[in-house]
Amino acid sequence: MLANAERVVIPTLVEKLQLIRAPQEVEVGQSFRVEGMARSADSGKVLSVMIDDKFSAPNVPIREDGRWKFDFVFKQEGDRRMIMAIDDQTLKIHMKVILPFDHQDDEKTQQPKASSLSGAKVIKLSGSVGIGGVNKADDVKAVKARLHELGYTWVGDPNSADRDRGLFDAIKLFQSIIAGRSTVNGDGRVDVGETTHRWLQAANAPRWVLMPNSDPDNGLVNGELADIQDNHDYGTHWLADVIKEIAQDYQNSYRNTHPKAAFFAINDVSLPHGGDTPDHHGHETGMMCDVFLPKNNGTFGGIFWSSSEYDQDTTRAILKSIRKQKLVQAGAVFFNDQKLIKEGLCTAMIGHDHHIHFEINPPIKS
Repeated sequence: MLANAERVVIPTLVEKLQLIRAPQEVEVGQSFRVEGMARSADSGKVLSVMIDDKFSAPNVPIREDGRWKFDFVFKQEGDRRMIMAIDDQTLKIHMKVILPFDHQDDEKTQQPKASSLSGAKVIKLSGSVGIGGVNKADDVKAVKARLHELGYTWVGDPNSADRDRGLFDAIKLFQSIIAGRSTVNGDGRVDVGETTHRWLQAANAPRWVLMPNSDPDNGLVNGELADIQDNHDYGTHWLADVIKEIAQDYQNSYRNTHPKAAFFAINDVSLPHGGDTPDHHGHETGMMCDVFLPKNNGTFGGIFWSSSEYDQDTTRAILKSIRKQKLVQAGAVFFNDQKLIKEGLCTAMIGHDHHIHFEINPPIKS
């Protein structure tokens, strides 16, 4: 149990295995993360993982805080199933695994096929680039140029074959984004024909951008941009698009008929270069966003869900608009309002009494 600042005690632990994040659709060969929570009584134990009722994956340890996670890669397409179990509890995940559009590589060079869609780009590599890579000059330039074009400008001069931490960190961040992680964890190397190389070529490769400006006519306020003392203003263009779609849906479905309701007001995303931030556990990959709580008087922020100023109806509308978006991870919409949790709109998580937090999955590569 946890008491918030206004001394309202809320349960922070789950009563059974609970899924936080897992994609619904992945490509063959794509690394992805599955993450969830377990009962406090199960901390220190291990989850068993069964794939398609046929073979076992490595057991997964449950941390002291009840969190568990693992990465996985499917090697064959089809409708696949994962079953996580501990004692008398089971959790089933159904996932569609598809062949990537670029699965037919050049037999001699292993160069993956590039999409014909606008935004796609052929990145010809003769060897690996990055930490422990072959790092031929032309290959390094090609990777740096593409990352720079996508907004990861700290790779340095794209016309130079110099390699430094900026390039390595950008590759790690890019890898963590395409794997759907909330923290940075990649090997920092682009291997020919492998997942990172394919995503660099993709038409919808993740661009690193400043989050959207406030757009009151469409229900959006970016409170983070207005705060010059904080710079958690950056993230993927995937998240930026989802934020705008949430705001538009909320405006159309609720604020048009409740014009005095608060705006959809966003706060922290990620730092300018992503990576570790002292303000959060997570928020490293530009795939998650915090949202201020709305007040009854039409303003937002600076309150807990237990406050008399808190507008629960408006929060409900915001959560519904968040959950409508295809890329939003249904299990990773965190907020501790007990009534809205019972309505299935959010999940309890320590530290989420005064804001909403949501995360997105990467889309299928195109």
